[in-house]
Amino acid sequence: LGNTIPHRSLDNFSDKIRWSLDLRWQKYDEPNGLDDFKPSLLIRDGSTESFKPDWESWNKINRITIVEDDKSREEWTEQFE
Repeated sequence: LGNTIPHRSLDNFSDKIRWSLDLRWQKYDEPNGLDDFKPSLLIRDGSTESFKPDWESWNKINRITIVEDDKSREEWTEQFE
């Protein structure tokens, strides 16, 4: 999967809010479509029942800033290896 897969929604002619989610699942150790600007986040570890994802560290990664600063990208991705 990549971040260029075409998708769209039709106009909402109702008087209600329509929420749309685009969820994609892939293997943790395979490319995630973000061109290495933000590593995949391991959501579940089948060998550890009490495993919890590290959302805080992952959310701190600003892929826009990382694109502009390659050194920063190396520092962030090292902590997830």
